[in-house]
Amino acid sequence: MKSVLRKTACMALCLAVVISSVGAATGLGTWLFDSQTQLADTAAITRGAFFQSDGSVKNQSETVVTYTPESAVSPIVAYGTTLYGRSTIEYVEEYLESTGKTVVAGINGSFFDMSTGIPLGCVITQGILRCSGSGQAVGFRADGSTVISDPGINVQITYPNGNTSNVHYNKQLTVSNGAVLYSRDYDTRTKNTISCYHVILAPETATLSLQGTVTARVTGIVKDATTCDIPEGGMVLAVATNTQYANTMADRIFALKEGDTIQIATTCQDSWADVVYGCSGGELLVEAGKAKDTFTLDSADRATARTAVGLKADGTLVLYTVDGLQASSMGLTLPELAQRMAELGCVTALNLDGGGSTAVGATCPGYADSTVVNSPSDGSLRRCANYIFLVRDTTAPGQTQKIFLYPYDALALPGAEVPFTVLATDEHYMATQAPQSITYEAQGGTVTQDGVFTAGAAGIATVTARSDHMASTRQVAVITMPSSLKLVNAATGKTVASLQVTARNQVDLNVEASYHSMPVCSSDKLYAWKVTGDIGTMDENGVFTAVQTTEDKTGSLQVTMGQITLTLPVTVKAMVLEGRAVHGFEADDPQAAAAGTGVGARINRDLTKVRYGTQSLKVDYDFTAIEASQDQKKQGIVTTAKALQEGDAVLGLWVYSDGSGNALSARILSGGQTQSLWLTTLDTAGWKYVTAQLPAGEKTLAGFAVTQEETGAASGTLYLDQVTAANGVLEDVTGPVITTNQTETGLEITVQDAGSGLGSVQVTLDGKEQTISFTGGKGTLPLPTDGAYHKVTVTAQDRFGNLSSVTVALAGEQQTVFADTQGHWAGEFITYLCGQGVLTGSTNSQGQLCYRPEDSMTRQEFVVALMRYLGAGTTEQAVELPFADAGAIADWAYDAMASAYAMGLVTGSAAADGKLYANPTQTITRQEAMA
Repeated sequence: MKSVLRKTACMALCLAVVISSVGAATGLGTWLFDSQTQLADTAAITRGAFFQSDGSVKNQSETVVTYTPESAVSPIVAYGTTLYGRSTIEYVEEYLESTGKTVVAGINGSFFDMSTGIPLGCVITQGILRCSGSGQAVGFRADGSTVISDPGINVQITYPNGNTSNVHYNKQLTVSNGAVLYSRDYDTRTKNTISCYHVILAPETATLSLQGTVTARVTGIVKDATTCDIPEGGMVLAVATNTQYANTMADRIFALKEGDTIQIATTCQDSWADVVYGCSGGELLVEAGKAKDTFTLDSADRATARTAVGLKADGTLVLYTVDGLQASSMGLTLPELAQRMAELGCVTALNLDGGGSTAVGATCPGYADSTVVNSPSDGSLRRCANYIFLVRDTTAPGQTQKIFLYPYDALALPGAEVPFTVLATDEHYMATQAPQSITYEAQGGTVTQDGVFTAGAAGIATVTARSDHMASTRQVAVITMPSSLKLVNAATGKTVASLQVTARNQVDLNVEASYHSMPVCSSDKLYAWKVTGDIGTMDENGVFTAVQTTEDKTGSLQVTMGQITLTLPVTVKAMVLEGRAVHGFEADDPQAAAAGTGVGARINRDLTKVRYGTQSLKVDYDFTAIEASQDQKKQGIVTTAKALQEGDAVLGLWVYSDGSGNALSARILSGGQTQSLWLTTLDTAGWKYVTAQLPAGEKTLAGFAVTQEETGAASGTLYLDQVTAANGVLEDVTGPVITTNQTETGLEITVQDAGSGLGSVQVTLDGKEQTISFTGGKGTLPLPTDGAYHKVTVTAQDRFGNLSSVTVALAGEQQTVFADTQGHWAGEFITYLCGQGVLTGSTNSQGQLCYRPEDSMTRQEFVVALMRYLGAGTTEQAVELPFADAGAIADWAYDAMASAYAMGLVTGSAAADGKLYANPTQTITRQEAMA
């Protein structure tokens, strides 16, 4: 069996509250709410609330369970398996369920020692005395009748010499209580903290009744021990040594030896002789029908949560709790509690443990599990010593006999929705399957056939559910105005006193209304919302959308109903601009785009028309080949299929305009529809960065369109490169910043990017990629220990595709390879590149390997070295070179030249004869090498 804490009136189901007699007076104040729920034929629960009579708003929330003795439902006391220790009401409910019982309702019981859980008074279950104790108690007989009085329980030992002594039963031993008798009801050990003298006993029966005598034989003695095992089926008689009490027992307990027998006699008041369940309480609250006004309890005059049990003149049992120390319920003093129990008709009433111990649970008709229906003052259930329950034997549910409409009652504002649910029970109030066919009707509002009621004007509305011959009607109190409001974050369920949200983000706020601390059903649409300051927008459903900003902004949100206004301070935190490359038109892309009629699209490798990398998209358009209706402009379409992400808000790209005066737009597929986003007018020459705001939700970049304007050219050519998406307007043309610091153990590398965000970092050692973990843009490369010369290259790319590269030379010994580079200013670098297989040199007439560092380099020599350095393969050699002088390329350079051409690195030069030349044997210029 599992219980759950009640959260709101609309969720409390059968235990919500409704206005029934506004203004009705009690001795304590004015009643606002009163709602009764039948839990069984002779058991009911009432949830109520009222104002204190001093005129101030001091809310009280109480629960009253009433029970008339009958055979199907019976009152019991339960605590689990041992007296030592404490349990929550939920745990004990589960324990009862394991014994075949169903909880109808229950409250917490005895005062107890917080450290041990041992009740301060007596406990009786199943007609067995579990622990003794003096003072007032409540007892239940087998017929369900109740007695509230002092049971006068006494446990007396008669020793072999005829002497007697009174002892406590199943209590913690102290220097003041002297001697205690223990059974396994207590625990498996005595668990005392002072030195004791233990007499191990084998009784003829391991339990004690309220009246009777048990013979026990001594089977062992344990001296000077604080704790002692309690044998299975046995008992232990313990006396505290080195005390005055021990001295008076010397001729009795200390005289016992193995084999001796003693008599254990129990007695009680005659009115308690047939009690089968019972537990102690505190002071009497009501005696002979009159409320008492003076008490000795130290918290008597403090308003707090309280628990009490009472008995009416007709034999009706009353189980009572009131919540405390909360805005929804302040709690009662003991005189106020006594007065309340008298008002409820009790002729006798007993105070039980209260404060954080106060708990009440019930099984609502139609539900299989019990629900904790009060609000514990500790914020969670306290583990207590024992509980008083009304239970029935668990049986298999029968046929549907009753239907119940939930919530039983509710508070609502006009226009608010209250969802209703139908559950069912058999004739014993056991949960069973609800009927399939349910119809609804309402007065004071409307109701759908799904059971959703919409409140009308203020007043008492009713909702009725029907199925065949069964019906259930519930009330909804429709009020014009709540007494207070609070805002709750819909995602977390937590109350919001102030709001901090990042730019462009959304927060869904719900208004929770209350009427004197009791929840009221409402809807966000019923309130007036207002945003103050340039911080964003708010819709009617309470969804706040923060403004897009790169600086912090402050303002407030206001929600108003009538004269009640709640103001929420808001801080919008500047957004961290981040982006990513969506389309780079590089070599590893498949066919970059497909063109429509009158449009040609192809990859461009002319680096003068490339903004990033080595390629861009060339778009040729000719409107003379495009047809359009009279009222439409001619448009050339280039299609792509690049998925965008949920957070992408701005599309950006670089455009090499042709100055045609025509218009360029992006085509976005969103929600199954294609929409055009205007990007720019093609009225400039050269590269230009353009952006467009993207729609929210899922979307795809479907392509681009060139639209002819009235004064635009009939044809033209433009280039597109580096399509990006970001969470805001972001133009990023700078690569990441790379810094290094060489230490004795490694090369510390830091990579930062303040633009679109860091994308990737590659580290190579002598051209070989290294695996390094970067955290927060920081990583460390372990250094080689061979003492040789090395080079480390760090290449970083941001999310927009900007590249940065830093090469660090690690000083070390290098063996000179070439005879003519020793002492040369470039010798160190030439030797290193030779070691990497980039440069090879040649042999002179003396048979020495030489590099000839002062000689010029031909175009084909440079390309061969470059291809070796890049590690590029020669799989492209099958490419047919378009150069008129391709035959002049040396055999040893042809594959490298073919690969460079395929990669777009060698494009050739146009000559006056209209042919393209590679000029492989010409000296390469500095600018050609850089290009």
